[in-house]
Amino acid sequence: MTPPVGMNLFVVKAAAPSTSMSSIYRAILPFLAADVIRLTLIATLPALSLYLVKLAYG
Repeated sequence: MTPPVGMNLFVVKAAAPSTSMSSIYRAILPFLAADVIRLTLIATLPALSLYLVKLAYG
């Protein structure tokens, strides 16, 4: 989804021309919110990201 969010929105608009841009913008809000939450957690709790890497790679 990120970083080229604007380009992705126009690709979705081209694939579904009957859908308005405002509804496409509203549809991506949960994904943007999840990105903000994820980045906030990583920035405020660096030990969490290190723990997750340890779990993933043993």
